[in-house]
Amino acid sequence: YETEDGGATWKTIGPYWNFPFPCYDATKPDGGCPATTHPDQHSVSIANGTLWVGNDGGVYSRPSAPSASKEDASGHATDWANHGDGLRTLQYYSVGTGRDPNGRGTAVAGGLQDNGGSLLRAGARKQVSPFGGDGGDIIVNPRNGCEILDEYVFLALWLTKNCGRSDGSTSAIFDITVPDRNARFTAPFRVVRGSKNITDGSSERWVAGGNSVWQHDYAFAYTPAQAAADPAKGWINAYTLDQSGARLVVGLDAVADPNAPADKAKDTVIASWCGEANCNSTGFTRGVATNWGGAWTELDMTGLPNRYPNAVTFDPSDRTNSTVYLVFNGFNRRFIEGPGAGVKHVYRGKLTKTPTGVAVAWEDLSVGFPDVPATDVVVFGTKLIVGTDLGVLVADKNATSQTIRWRKVGFSHGILDLPLTSVYDLHASTDGNLYAATHGRGIWKTPLALIR
Repeated sequence: YETEDGGATWKTIGPYWNFPFPCYDATKPDGGCPATTHPDQHSVSIANGTLWVGNDGGVYSRPSAPSASKEDASGHATDWANHGDGLRTLQYYSVGTGRDPNGRGTAVAGGLQDNGGSLLRAGARKQVSPFGGDGGDIIVNPRNGCEILDEYVFLALWLTKNCGRSDGSTSAIFDITVPDRNARFTAPFRVVRGSKNITDGSSERWVAGGNSVWQHDYAFAYTPAQAAADPAKGWINAYTLDQSGARLVVGLDAVADPNAPADKAKDTVIASWCGEANCNSTGFTRGVATNWGGAWTELDMTGLPNRYPNAVTFDPSDRTNSTVYLVFNGFNRRFIEGPGAGVKHVYRGKLTKTPTGVAVAWEDLSVGFPDVPATDVVVFGTKLIVGTDLGVLVADKNATSQTIRWRKVGFSHGILDLPLTSVYDLHASTDGNLYAATHGRGIWKTPLALIR
């Protein structure tokens, strides 16, 4: 917004979007209205007669008012310049990969803050966008990189089976939204590792987490006709965190029974959650629920930080699924008093059966870990890999709280270093690379074999 009279009147020089305005014309490639900025603004500066704004779309500028600036009759600026090309500042929430059907290698897809979903086909020099709006979590079929499940917001999910290609006469995506009553804005959904869908077995089944944990039997074999006939879009409620709807899943993992990969009743699932008031500070709670041992139970969180449990995973090398890793987001000292204080971000849990249910023994692996939010955790071979607000860290997963040593991944003061920026998602790809989705510096990869 802009005022030239000390706030008595205002003009909307950067309108949120063009759809409601008389100038909008869907038949025109540019929409018919003057070019505007990307909607979500983060910063503003004025220098040498030019107004600069930074937002989710990059950097835009126009001449400062009133001498050289231009607006239409509605007060919308007609002289914005877009400086986003080449900035490499894409804000990713997620990354997924799959073998490209074109036979040239790996297709890489991701969900972007307020910029939909991106897709880089194997051999291509430019990305395309199969999905619009916001882009949250993502699943890509490793066998077919053109089969992509993408999140808009609040577990509103869209599915494409052809990389989002369309001639405009038909839609290349269809809706398979999870019927959850209160999911997070960017809520998690995952493959059930080692599973098979019940149609053709060619892709792993899915789980999703909102106020409930949901299972999907069909995965990428699901069809638009099935979705049109089923209000639940194939999703089945497996467990509800609480009846009030205040608790929301933030971290999720699931593993199939190797002897019954198509039977969802035998899946082992774990979900970290937070509440109340949409996980805000007032009345904040957190926990971890799992059906390990045969029945859903809430794990004992005594001694763990009272902060956002951002990600949780089973150790894939433990065939009993009794070893789990849990990482916490949020800062500590100076910000939190009481149970959440202390530099603690990474924990290993060991599950055991008791006469009355399930017990867990937590071990703190945060020794030497910087006081920065942890965002994701991946176990690969003997390595425990954690995404943080300052890049990626790795340690020996078999280390104890006394012997663990954390090291930076992809940082050696060189031009090809992984930037020291927020890594929101880690993906161990079947192509042998670790992919890191950063919130501000795009997607990066490094060979898993080189991580030490």
